[in-house]
Amino acid sequence: MGKIIVLGGINQDLIITAPRLPRIGETVMGNGFCTANGGKAANQAVAAARLGGDVILIGAVGGDAAGSKMINNFSNEGIDTSFTKIINGMPTGTAVITVCGGDNSIVMDAGANSALMPEHIGQSEEAFLKAEALVVQMEIPQETVEYSIKLAKKHGLAVMLDPAPASEINKKIFEMVDVVKPNETESEFYTGIKTSTKEEAAKAVAFFKGLGVETAIVTLGEKGSVYNDFLSGEIFYQDAFEINSIIDTTAAGDCFMGAVAVMLSEKKKMAQAIKFASCAAALAVTKMGAQPSLPTRGEVEKICAF
Repeated sequence: MGKIIVLGGINQDLIITAPRLPRIGETVMGNGFCTANGGKAANQAVAAARLGGDVILIGAVGGDAAGSKMINNFSNEGIDTSFTKIINGMPTGTAVITVCGGDNSIVMDAGANSALMPEHIGQSEEAFLKAEALVVQMEIPQETVEYSIKLAKKHGLAVMLDPAPASEINKKIFEMVDVVKPNETESEFYTGIKTSTKEEAAKAVAFFKGLGVETAIVTLGEKGSVYNDFLSGEIFYQDAFEINSIIDTTAAGDCFMGAVAVMLSEKKKMAQAIKFASCAAALAVTKMGAQPSLPTRGEVEKICAF
């Protein structure tokens, strides 16, 4: 099994549950306030590590107590943090999350994430020499994302892009991407194709293929996911796993991405990877908080034969 670099945003999450989202100027009484570690890269790194991956995390935290605590927690998960940067004078990124009826809305201050520059990635080139795959997202500056992808291709790594939050990307970058995984909202942003059904998602998959992406996976929440096989190009559908209750969907997509990365690092077929990831993501929505909700390999294998 090859090492997986996960590169991108690291945040502290401030979470509160509310009966509904407030209108402008309105205060709504909530409950169940808690804090948790989050950030898309951090979530995906922890998900991959708990699912059996050998993970290197590249990102940035502030020179504050939150940053120190997060690095310690990552180390306790078995994640290599030797390439994680501490940006003194800046706060660790923070996300304020309101959970309502299982869904969520998020306001984020990038903090130290915004200071992760291409030169920091260049200083971490040793990690690219050790790894077989790069997983990257869009919570860091775009020039850093693009530099990282180019460095990965230079060293022969497979590139997995989670294009979230949705933002303008140089179309040439997609030509260097092996796996792209947008959700339905992000897919519509990049393709211009409304993506609320499996049939529409299949058109979006074909669009990404036309940009040069080897495999596109469009996730549709409770409606499952649509993807193409990287060998045959054939499009397939994967139903979501049924669960009894949805508590918090915050890290479901990140869990999915981390699970796919692990399966592909173990040389599993794409169909196996998607099935395993769907099961892991279903388990992730049954608990509150991003990283606290991420399942272990054993928990997934109890309910998912792959």
